[in-house]
Amino acid sequence: MKVVIIIPTYNEKENIGLLITALHEASQQFSQHTSHLLVVDDNSPDGTAAEVKAKQKKYKNLHLITGKKEGLGKAYLRGMDYASDKLGAEVMFEMDADFSHDPKLIPKFLEKIDQGYDLVVGSRYTSGGDTGELAAGRVRISRFATILSGQLGSGTIDDRIRFGGPDAIAQGVHLKTFGNDAVLLIAILPMTLAGVR
Repeated sequence: MKVVIIIPTYNEKENIGLLITALHEASQQFSQHTSHLLVVDDNSPDGTAAEVKAKQKKYKNLHLITGKKEGLGKAYLRGMDYASDKLGAEVMFEMDADFSHDPKLIPKFLEKIDQGYDLVVGSRYTSGGDTGELAAGRVRISRFATILSGQLGSGTIDDRIRFGGPDAIAQGVHLKTFGNDAVLLIAILPMTLAGVR
């Protein structure tokens, strides 16, 4: 299967090179799949795109698309469209560039897809979940977003990690829009695993 890991960025020059290397190392554990990294940069003024371009010389499976800054939801939508339309993604991940999602857990998520799950969700707020080293303010924002998305009826368990397998992607269950923004329904990492068949 073709796995595409979508990484939206804005001013992530300090992290992106390290994350790309970590994701490449993690992908060695699921070499039965073809993996691609897709960085969706919102024209970061700090040179994030230049850092990605430098890494593209080493990693041929690394892709970069850029666009104007319109918010995280729009960046994810651009990434999902590109992953589906241009890269032929059968499985999609979403990763934050700040390492709040652990690349080492990706193989565990793919194991669930290989077992026949269409959707795998990771949540910070289930038994065994962890907010890691997130700052207290960010945890409060995350909890508020989780409560708000539940009130809006998106059905999301968590506001952060997203991952969908081939059937989930084919059925278009990877996002739900509200106005001009998107609430992503499927979630990734440092979280516990739950599967949906």
